[in-house]
Amino acid sequence: ERFEEAAAALAAAPVSEAADAAWPEVFSALLCRGRYREAFGLGDAMLERSARTPLANSFLWPWWHRVSSRGSDKKMKFCARELARLEDSGAARDFPAWSAYCRGVLLLGLGRDAQALAEHARILRLRAPRYALMHHPFVMHLLLAGRFERTIALCRTLLAGAPDYWWFRCRMAEAIMARGDVPGGLREFARAAAAASGERARRAVTTWHGAALLWAGRYRAALRTLDEGAAIGTKIWVNCWRGAARLKLGDSRGALTDLDAAIEADPEDLEAYQWRGEAHRLAGRHARALLDLDRALALDPKYAWAYVNRALARGALGDEKGFAADYARVPPDLLAAARGPKGKRALLEAALSRAKGVRRPERYLDALWMRRPRG
Repeated sequence: ERFEEAAAALAAAPVSEAADAAWPEVFSALLCRGRYREAFGLGDAMLERSARTPLANSFLWPWWHRVSSRGSDKKMKFCARELARLEDSGAARDFPAWSAYCRGVLLLGLGRDAQALAEHARILRLRAPRYALMHHPFVMHLLLAGRFERTIALCRTLLAGAPDYWWFRCRMAEAIMARGDVPGGLREFARAAAAASGERARRAVTTWHGAALLWAGRYRAALRTLDEGAAIGTKIWVNCWRGAARLKLGDSRGALTDLDAAIEADPEDLEAYQWRGEAHRLAGRHARALLDLDRALALDPKYAWAYVNRALARGALGDEKGFAADYARVPPDLLAAARGPKGKRALLEAALSRAKGVRRPERYLDALWMRRPRG
């Protein structure tokens, strides 16, 4: 009842930044209670009256966390249960857009991609600026699957109706880079940065642009851009990526300062643990490196780069059994793309070198270095 009262108050409140910031939390709380009709009514009211669109999937938290979590058994049960609750709610009749959106997200969680994309096709027919937020998970689905041409085409379609929507431009830039056109992708990041309005957008795009420069191996430019992001108040990921740029530039002490700050701010930042583990390993602190790499793999047992670094750290400590076990967990395509000298250790080191600043757990960015990108 408290959330329903809050939803009614928000829908009736004057347009304000405070109301825009508050409604996603209430929306998600209603979803968590299975109150789909109330949530969708609030969503429609807020999108109708506000020019500001919530970023990414923030308006679904914590409901979205259950869909996107890495624990597959729990996720599958959650998605199946929520699909049934959504259908029982009868919300599809009065709120077809929101219903198609949530059904699509849940179907993606269940691995029923064709059905999910059919739900997305319904959303594509809607007015883009108002419902732009509903396209986020489908853009990410295509990108994570390595379907770069389709990602680019979808983002271009969405940007035609909402040209200032920087999130789509940045995802399109990633796809352009992963497809092999690094300069073209970086130009799109620069365009997104130039067009970003508002502090939140500027912080996010500047940091993202810095990360893209890191992935491309342009470490000094990445450091300058990430310093700019930190100066304007970015809190999320900036320390991790700035630490990575410093490490690549040979500043081990500065790198560890940034990576410590990243982990202090977010104790579940698995990429920061990976980079800090790599920094300790390169400095010869192999036992210390294992602590961070173990933590990264506890957070994501499929994290390829953490296995690469942990194998090398274990080998340096004389743990040949551990080295062999971790080497076996490194994806074969990553090792094949390294094309390094003979020998397992040399091959792992060659992969780290060729990948430049790419250490994301999501494998789609590995296409950046695996396909010999231009520029």
